[in-house]
Amino acid sequence: MTQTTTTTTVPASADETHLRLENLVKVYDRSSGQRAVDQVSLDIRAGEFVTLLGPSGCGKTTILRTIAGFEEPTSGQVLLGGKNLTRTPPNRRPVSMVFQSYALFPHMTVKENVAYGLKASGVKGREMKQRVEDALALMHLGAYEDRAPSQLSGGQQQRVALARAMVMQPEVMLFDEPLSNLDAALREQMRLDIRRLQRQLGTTAVYVTHDQAEAMAMSDRVVVLNGGRVEQVGTPAEIYRRPASNFVAGFVGRANFLNVQVTQWDEGRAEVLVMGQRLQVPTHLGVGSARHVELLVRPESFRLSPETGEPGPATAEVTSTVFMGDRVEYELDWQSQPLHATVMDPAEEQILPEGSQVSLQIMASRAWLLPGFAS
Repeated sequence: MTQTTTTTTVPASADETHLRLENLVKVYDRSSGQRAVDQVSLDIRAGEFVTLLGPSGCGKTTILRTIAGFEEPTSGQVLLGGKNLTRTPPNRRPVSMVFQSYALFPHMTVKENVAYGLKASGVKGREMKQRVEDALALMHLGAYEDRAPSQLSGGQQQRVALARAMVMQPEVMLFDEPLSNLDAALREQMRLDIRRLQRQLGTTAVYVTHDQAEAMAMSDRVVVLNGGRVEQVGTPAEIYRRPASNFVAGFVGRANFLNVQVTQWDEGRAEVLVMGQRLQVPTHLGVGSARHVELLVRPESFRLSPETGEPGPATAEVTSTVFMGDRVEYELDWQSQPLHATVMDPAEEQILPEGSQVSLQIMASRAWLLPGFAS
């Protein structure tokens, strides 16, 4: 039987690794011993876009600031291209950072803001002029070069901050929740722009956010953090479809957890009984030794149909119907357990009203059996 695995940390080879974090620990209050970052190790390849994702206080910004040199780790190392940068000051690291607040100089023009880092680094004359012009052109800011930041929109100011970081031609670009101050539509556009820029330049990027959609849309790999520790490293699809823990499953996207009876288990797959259905589902490798298991079913992995006969074990009541344009989101009550279900682009006459009874069917190949919270 084919074994299904979950990607956690995938070490790159020595030739592939560009940025390496080795056993990073950060303790702010030594009297408490509480670790803001707890034994974090990560290999990032050259040209890769990696996002640090997690709730507030999980350590993601501390890790980013440690890479930049603004924080010194309590223990552990930061290596870039094999060179140990752990004690190297920020101004001597080939790293640029884009902050949540744009941090533009209000008394300088756009062009002067973009050129500031080059001047401070001793770049002058024709080279500085050309690099600034190239950065402005790449970010479509040529028409605004003589304006003050106060004359720009939020999105334009963010482009200036990106141009200022990019003009330094860093080996690594760091992003600390750079889109959180923008409205929803502009955030979506800026996601595309940042990803396009990073791919065009081939720069290694580390991005911090607590926005799951941002992480999924932009990343080659996502690092999910919780309490200073790495819960899982994987592609967006792996993180979403094959989460390594209940925390990851519940934090990334919406999740339904169902108690099931396992009737047969082999490494990688299990036969389970749930909602009166016997299903063959892929499994987390930890299921074999778990005392308690739960079946993860994403909202879009339910099939819903109107219940026309006697209520069965898979019958639920629609308690909420929300039309979202491209999809309809339902809240269901199944045997006193609330469930989330999503139907993409249904015909108007197929939208289920609140109070109606529906029959649920689980798409077995898209479910995922996990060790439960009691394991």
